[in-house]
Amino acid sequence: MAKFQMARQRRFARRFLGAAAKALFPGDAARRKSFHDQALAQGAGLYAERADLLPDAASRYQESHRALVLASVRSAAALGVSRTEAIETIGEVYRELSQEVPKQFYGLLLTFAPNPLGVLQKLGMADGLRRMMGQDMVVKDDVGPHHYALVVEGCAYNAFFQRHGEPEVTLVFCRADRAWMDVINRSRRPLSISRPSTQSTGAERCIFRYENITGATKPDVDVANGAHAPHQG
Repeated sequence: MAKFQMARQRRFARRFLGAAAKALFPGDAARRKSFHDQALAQGAGLYAERADLLPDAASRYQESHRALVLASVRSAAALGVSRTEAIETIGEVYRELSQEVPKQFYGLLLTFAPNPLGVLQKLGMADGLRRMMGQDMVVKDDVGPHHYALVVEGCAYNAFFQRHGEPEVTLVFCRADRAWMDVINRSRRPLSISRPSTQSTGAERCIFRYENITGATKPDVDVANGAHAPHQG
C-alpha cells in the first residue's frame, strides 16, 4: 500500500478491497485475506507502472481505481472465481463505493434547477469532468438547440485496460455510471440520459446525450449496459 501515495488512495483501497473480499468469499476468511493481500500488492504494482507519467493528482487517483479493479479481477480468478462472476461482483462493489458524488450532483440538479437541460447547455461538463477524473481524459461539450452531449474522445479507462490486454474489464467502470444515469432516468423531471456509443464497445468515442423528455416514458439506450428498455416515470 506504500505505493499509493495519496491518503484517499489508501482509504479507497481499504474500503474497496474489504468489501470485494466479503462479496466474493462470504464464508471463507482465509480466501478473503489471500484475495485482499494479493489484490493490494498487484494493484500497487500496476499503479506504479505509470503513475509518475500522469498529468495531475486526479489522474493518479483514478489510475489507482483502475489498478485495483484489474488486480481484484485477476486475484479472484486465481482463487477459483470464474472470470464472469469476478467482473460482475467486483463491478457491483465498485459502483456502490464510487458514485456518490455524481449521484448527489444530479439529485441537486433535478431538485432545484427549473430547467436542468438548460443548466447543462450553459455550463457544460467537460472542464468539470477533467478536474474530477483527470486531464488524461479527452472530452468536449456538444451543445445543440434541443440537447447537450458530453463526448469522450479519449477514455483513460479504456486505454488502461486495452494496454493490459483485458479490455472487457473497462465495463466495470461503464456500468458503474448507471448509478447516476438511473437517478436521471427514474426522475419525473423532463430530462433523460442515453449512451448510444462507447469506446469499450468498439466505437470511436463515448457519448452521453441529455435531452428533455416530457412524457412518462424515457428512452434508456445504453450500449455499455445492454439496456434499451424504457424507464417508466
